[in-house]
Amino acid sequence: ALPIWHKKVDDELIEINNKSGRFFIVNKDNYTELSIVNLQLNEDPGEYSCNATNMVGSFSVTTILRVRSHLAPLWPFLGILAEIIILVVIIVVYEKRKRPDEVPDDDEPAGPMKTNSTNNHKDKNLRQIGRAH
Repeated sequence: ALPIWHKKVDDELIEINNKSGRFFIVNKDNYTELSIVNLQLNEDPGEYSCNATNMVGSFSVTTILRVRSHLAPLWPFLGILAEIIILVVIIVVYEKRKRPDEVPDDDEPAGPMKTNSTNNHKDKNLRQIGRAH
């Protein structure tokens, strides 16, 4: 006898047929496979069982099918993107609200001016030479 596939609906096992054209059962020597095309997010998830019977006895296996949306892998990316946007907004708001005395002016040097002492000495020598003539 061929294996029989069932779906559990409201605690009742209903034999799977191909009225909708979406269910395909492949039976080989010691192998059976249920394929469902165009999965429906609301209709197809649930418990499926396969019952096989022969001269030796019968055996039944149950599995749970979960159907995810096509957008399911997108949610972690959107979460990271939202965190980045929030952090950027916080940084921008913090920088805008800084007190004016904390912000250095661009025309004033931030630290002491550094000079090249050898250049200063050359300038002095040039001036001295110029005066000697």
